[in-house]
Amino acid sequence: HFFELRCQRHCFLLPSLFSAGLFFVSLLMGLPWDVDLPLFWLLLAGLLSSALPTHMSPTHAAQCRHLKRQIQSLRDWGDPSTALGSFYSKVAHYPGVMFPFSPDYSCADEMLLGDRIDGGKWVCGAGRLPRHSCVVYSFGSNGDFSFETELLAVAPQCEVHTFDPGNFSGTVPKGLRVFYHNWALGPTDRPPVFSLPTVMRTLRHNHVDVLKVDIESAELSIFPELFSNPLRHAGVGPVGIFLLEHHGARVINDTMEIFNVPAMRNHTLRLRTEMLAAGFLLYHVEPNPQCLQCVELAWVNFTTLPAPLRPPCRIDLRH
Repeated sequence: HFFELRCQRHCFLLPSLFSAGLFFVSLLMGLPWDVDLPLFWLLLAGLLSSALPTHMSPTHAAQCRHLKRQIQSLRDWGDPSTALGSFYSKVAHYPGVMFPFSPDYSCADEMLLGDRIDGGKWVCGAGRLPRHSCVVYSFGSNGDFSFETELLAVAPQCEVHTFDPGNFSGTVPKGLRVFYHNWALGPTDRPPVFSLPTVMRTLRHNHVDVLKVDIESAELSIFPELFSNPLRHAGVGPVGIFLLEHHGARVINDTMEIFNVPAMRNHTLRLRTEMLAAGFLLYHVEPNPQCLQCVELAWVNFTTLPAPLRPPCRIDLRH
């Protein structure tokens, strides 16, 4: 694993151009060499500085240091010989400890859209969603369209597709760009279950600006496909925001079955690592008050952030 900072050179570009202009003007005017020489050295210093790594702003530098610490902590969480890894191996199934990782990124304009107890999601930059060709996928609704309704109140230009194998077509909000599909999300195609690439090809979408997945522990079945085919490329297309309700237990015959600790730890640690490696920054972690074995997670695609909001770091995880 390694972490590399991206050099920023643009701050030296204007001084270099300015000094170059003064230098050539002085040559044309035939000014004495004792005037030209300082301008020449100023030009040379500017050009050399623009070719070297430069200092980042304190905010950007702090963000990059934080990401570097996050990568190191991921190694520790996965290593039982470390203090973090030993702790996690014993309590990974406890409420609030199932996903003990802190966010990578602080989103200044995130907002809670939808039901305030269960069903709502924290969306980063809802007011910055594209004016044209905005696509939102919402997997899992159980007849609750509060997320879709509030998102469209902020971004009415978006085309929202809601997926649920239940029969909830009669509860779809009227007069909004909400399209209901009686489909479920899964690792393979067995109607009415379809994989994410199949859904996107069927609906003729090459990107999804917001992807919400709340499918009551079934998300564990899609993780292998997610890891082998990250959300950013290879047939799945770029995803801007990924919202996930992650479960540490599943309901079987109306009873709650808690996953064994090693399996849950492996699932969660791999999800955390693979999402970061795919360029997704975790910006929100929150327990679900209606599900003690659930945690609400939100990621933003590093490449979709506006340049001023994007930490000037390159994340590269290699094994």
